[in-house]
Amino acid sequence: MTGYNPVSFKYLTGWGDVDLSAAPVAQAATIEDVFKALKKFSAKEKAYLRDKWREAYRFYAGALLEDADAEIACGDEYLKKVEKELS
Repeated sequence: MTGYNPVSFKYLTGWGDVDLSAAPVAQAATIEDVFKALKKFSAKEKAYLRDKWREAYRFYAGALLEDADAEIACGDEYLKKVEKELS
């Protein structure tokens, strides 16, 4: 797990080197607001964020759930919506 970096937290909550006064970060209250804010990023950045979001989601699902349940959780509509919005 060396070098693991949950990028969604870093970019959306200001953890790390992100300026919290930036309007898209400060106003992100719901998942729809987050997706709206992410639409301002380039396609390459959105693809990077999508991959990191998926990685973080799978990491936490695997850490909190049994293997079979984690696979079910990773196939849910939430992750599919993230994939769709950040494609």
